[in-house]
Amino acid sequence: MPHQTPFPNLVLAGNWTYPGTGQSAAVTSGHMAGMKILAKEAARQGRS
Repeated sequence: MPHQTPFPNLVLAGNWTYPGTGQSAAVTSGHMAGMKILAKEAARQGRS
């Protein structure tokens, strides 16, 4: 399951999202979702 959803400002993270199942994957998923949110916010504020 991808992180991005069809709903604005809703990003998924956890065991059932990319990159897969397991504790390490869930932590990685949360990190990837957080980075996606930070990148989107930086773009919104005109920073790269």
